[in-house]
Amino acid sequence: MIVYFDTSAVVKLLVEEDGADLARRAWAAADVVAFSLLVEPEARSALAAAARQNRIDAGQAQTAKSELSWRLMRGARIEVTAAICARAGDLADQHALRGYDAVHLASAMAAGPELMLASWDRDLRSAAETEGMGLIPAALV
Repeated sequence: MIVYFDTSAVVKLLVEEDGADLARRAWAAADVVAFSLLVEPEARSALAAAARQNRIDAGQAQTAKSELSWRLMRGARIEVTAAICARAGDLADQHALRGYDAVHLASAMAAGPELMLASWDRDLRSAAETEGMGLIPAALV
């Protein structure tokens, strides 16, 4: 099974928060893990924000950055190409998505026809479901 991880799912692999266990199980169960190259700057930004807000300390931030690098080397990285950007523009129009969410959806669609999207972003999940993708988690509370 291919599992595409958006940034919200990747951050759950790095920081103890609600959904972290499920994100780790999804990573472990996947035959292939895929993600956009956008994940690196987005996740680094999220980690820096967590440190500024004292949700993680400096040591945890450094450990999380190291783990991010480790995970990025083990997944299928999807380039942000002109074709992905064009498709993302169409998806943003169709689903009223923010730019980066549209890029994640276009990247997931490029990863393969039968995949699961790991995301905790409600707008992205709604658009992915409309496009016929399976979701991890199955539902958000």
